[in-house]
Amino acid sequence: MLATFLPVFASTILQRYEFLKIQKEPSSADWF
Repeated sequence: MLATFLPVFASTILQRYEFLKIQKEPSSADWF
């Protein structure tokens, strides 16, 4: 069960990370 869940979880995390990174790029000064 874990073997099938892990890839989906990893891809979801990766997509969210990419999305947040794209959102952060233009206004990184507001985040830091």
